[in-house]
Amino acid sequence: ADGGPRDGHDDDYEDHDEDFENLASGETGTLLGFAEPLNGEGGPPLISRFFPSKVGGKPAWLNLRNIPEAPKCLNCKEVLSFLLQVYAPRTQGSNKDDAFHRTIFVFTCKKASCLRTGKSIRVFRSQLGRNNEYYSSEPPVELIDGDENDGFEVETDSLNPVQGVHLCHVCGVLSSQRCSRCRSVYYCSRKHQAAHWKA
Repeated sequence: ADGGPRDGHDDDYEDHDEDFENLASGETGTLLGFAEPLNGEGGPPLISRFFPSKVGGKPAWLNLRNIPEAPKCLNCKEVLSFLLQVYAPRTQGSNKDDAFHRTIFVFTCKKASCLRTGKSIRVFRSQLGRNNEYYSSEPPVELIDGDENDGFEVETDSLNPVQGVHLCHVCGVLSSQRCSRCRSVYYCSRKHQAAHWKA
């Protein structure tokens, strides 16, 4: 069930594994989506303030303060990989004003053996009202063709969460473990730290 925002302005990322199982079993109907390649220049950047839907990469978190910790596979206990996110604002219902912005995030295990168990996919939902502490209540500005910089205006600080919130350099989930070598990069696990060092 959709919950109202906490403190009147935001909502934590809620775990919706059961909702995903219902969707997968067909109890709520069938939804199809198709991924398209980026169209190069001119489209909105895949960052939080443009509310993207996307596959792969790192999550573009909606709520920049209450970011979930690294979700783990319920079967092998390894950190899950980010699969996709879908921007799905609520346009109907009694609490639509509390979900003016709403994004669904899906994480999955890469192991085929775990995927067969039904315990390897985690789904999170985040929502914000139109008036919130992170984004303007007005749509992003799209520049007109012929301007010096066609496309969308991008602020350089729009990629980062609020001060004091650190994200894993590899997967983009919440992290409190700072690299002991450089003291500037954070990781959610030793496995991701080792993967980054090898790269």
